[in-house]
Amino acid sequence: VIELFDTDTSKPYGAIEFPEGEPLVLTFSQSGRLLLAAGGKPVQNGSVVLFDVATGKRLAGVADEPDAIIAADLSPDEKLVAIGCTSRLVKLYSTEDGSLLATIDKHTDWVTAVAFSPDGKYLATADRIGNIHLWDGNTGGVILPLSEHNKSVRALSWRSDSGVVASCGEDGTIVWWDVKDGWPLANKPNAHQDGVLDCRFGPSGELASCGRDGLVKIWSAEGNEKKSFALAGEATAAGKLTPGVRLLPTRVAISFDGSTVLTGDTAGNLHSWQIP
Repeated sequence: VIELFDTDTSKPYGAIEFPEGEPLVLTFSQSGRLLLAAGGKPVQNGSVVLFDVATGKRLAGVADEPDAIIAADLSPDEKLVAIGCTSRLVKLYSTEDGSLLATIDKHTDWVTAVAFSPDGKYLATADRIGNIHLWDGNTGGVILPLSEHNKSVRALSWRSDSGVVASCGEDGTIVWWDVKDGWPLANKPNAHQDGVLDCRFGPSGELASCGRDGLVKIWSAEGNEKKSFALAGEATAAGKLTPGVRLLPTRVAISFDGSTVLTGDTAGNLHSWQIP
């Protein structure tokens, strides 16, 4: 089950069934009209479903993978879905008829992150050994390789002007990439101790990140740390507190108005803080 919440009241907005298995990727379309859910059952099946946010109705389904889909994104015009697979492939599907439009076989390990730029011109992809590639968002043609990570890349996020893409990984590093020449604008090798689990740009260029150190951080557009938050409480196992084990923030996002940072944790909780 996928649960939706009203960000103004923090109250439940609704619930959507995802019988395909575990939803590993959830992302809203730029318009806010659609919700993309991707996932499945490990070593059994993987698929992507698009839902109407207002009604919860299933509008389209694409992909039929033999393993759970671990990375997916929807193009800004809502016409393409990109998926990343444990088969090391990136695939582009049409949302209109579900047809497979292109397959990219450049990666040599699991594809762990895919992200369309806000203008739709680029598609960034990353894998489990730290490789990142930049592609033409419409054709899948190669543009640039990007290389700074030496462990799995956990997330990719685009700045709103499509000029910068951020990457973060298990090596503890966050990199801000200039897509014009492929050079890092900023590189933070110790952004989070023991690994970065997620990063997301806000509307004004700030970046939110979370890591295995239990912290959520806000970074300036120049890559300087502005603020950090720690999750309160301890981790749970089978619904019981595990003393001495910290909660880990696994996903992070900044609200559309840039006022709030939100994160989900390993116990299934949602947390929010006002951005100063």
